[in-house]
This record gives sequence, structure tokens and C-alpha cells, in this order.
Amino acid sequence: MTIAEKDFTRPKWQRLLLNRFVVVLGMLILLTVSWNLWVVTHDHGIVAGRVIDASGAPVEGAEVKLCASEDFTLQQPLLLTDGK
Repeated sequence: MTIAEKDFTRPKWQRLLLNRFVVVLGMLILLTVSWNLWVVTHDHGIVAGRVIDASGAPVEGAEVKLCASEDFTLQQPLLLTDGK
């Protein structure tokens, strides 16, 4: 492999910043920051809906249970009744 003369004519700061290791690390950091910004703006976690019967009327006394599992531990279910 030969080193081109143009590599020595560029300023040292430009050679360091355009190094492939710096570019790849910069792209990984940019990707990580972008992903985290997307997650922060989309973590509202709203669950909405109605429990209705076949005719479309609300079901009285219906129970909806939401269970979440994180890190292999099951949290207590959230019990919702009567549209609350």
C-alpha cells in the first residue's frame, strides 16, 4: 500500500478528522443520539379504547387488565373499570 502525496499536503487536523475510525465513531454517535431523540418523543404510552357489545353499547362492569413485563419481572396488572 502506498501513501499518496496529497495525504501529506492536507493539514493535520483534516487528516485526523477524515480518518475512517473518526468517521465511523461519529456516525455511530449520531445514530445513537438520533435513536434516543426518537424514543424520547414517542414514549407517551397512551392506551385508549372502549369495551362495547355486539350492538355497540358500552359494557357495564367490564374489566380491562394491562400487564407489563420488564426485565423478566411481571408487574401488578392495572385494572380499569367503567371508563376510568
